[in-house]
Amino acid sequence: MTVIDASFRSRLTFASVGVVLLLSVVTVRLVQIELVHGDRLDEQARAHYEYKQTLKARRGRIFDRQGELLARSQSVFTLVVDSHHLRDLGLACIGLAKKEGVSPQKIRKTYLPREITGRYREYVAGSLAEILAIPKAELSRRLRERPKGEVVLKRYIEEDYARRIEAVLNENQLRGLYLRRGEKRFYPSPLALTQVIGYVNEEGDGLEGIEKTFNEEMRGTDGYRLCERDSRRREIHAFRGTQVDPVSGNDIYLTIDMALQAVVERELAAVVDRYEPEKVSAIWMDPRTGEILAMANRPHFDLATRKGILGQDPVRRNIAVTDQYQPGSTFKIVGYAGAFDRKVGSPTMQ
Repeated sequence: MTVIDASFRSRLTFASVGVVLLLSVVTVRLVQIELVHGDRLDEQARAHYEYKQTLKARRGRIFDRQGELLARSQSVFTLVVDSHHLRDLGLACIGLAKKEGVSPQKIRKTYLPREITGRYREYVAGSLAEILAIPKAELSRRLRERPKGEVVLKRYIEEDYARRIEAVLNENQLRGLYLRRGEKRFYPSPLALTQVIGYVNEEGDGLEGIEKTFNEEMRGTDGYRLCERDSRRREIHAFRGTQVDPVSGNDIYLTIDMALQAVVERELAAVVDRYEPEKVSAIWMDPRTGEILAMANRPHFDLATRKGILGQDPVRRNIAVTDQYQPGSTFKIVGYAGAFDRKVGSPTMQ
């Protein structure tokens, strides 16, 4: 009996020491994780459900001297596909279940994983082909060829069109596709004052003309919003965090008078039709103040498409202020001005 008690005590002691050592190791590891790696692991965990949504600042508008609108930004959307979500079995089963009128569990039991993702990709392509006016085979190829990252299916989608696409996504239970809001520059008179106004790139930065010269003033400052999202990357509105509102860019008012600009554009068009010059420019200036009231060049381009007019190559620089030329007879005005200034001549002299 004594031998059994001693043996039992030895085993109990050994087991207790083992448990203590094990718990000590676990405790040390927990302390190490919390104190040494805590911040990094917390950041990684938050990255799965938190994100920082950029709130784009609205770019400033451009007006003529009378307040006529020359350029503004309008909201547009880009339809993108998250390749990772497109291959998510759970999301794919939901879409296929809608298509076949069964439960997602039934889809999992019926098809192999690779079949599910392949069938879902074809389902997405078939559902969007008509509304995007893109052949199903082309859509399927674009969805298949990029296994990671995002695939852009269509850009510059206006709001009414975006609502129709969103209805198709919801009706067909299409997951992994998102409409991302952005901005596109809109020019009410895209064939007038083209080189003076200039244009912006896809990121909204000015590349030519007034758009480039006053880019910093018109760009504004982007804001942001801290959000949480669920497993489908949908925002959980109840858990919105800090929000910094964007600051819109400043509007620009030009000395240009579009009524006079229309006259100059019409006259230049007549000159081109009659004489077919390589290039021609016209500047209408107020001599008392130096203000430019109208300015135009040929050849020019279409602000909406950035393509040339009537099959010509687009000339996007402002020829009137960038190109050099030999003064020739135009310099005679300097001599006349000197004569008038010294009272040795008059405008009516022969």
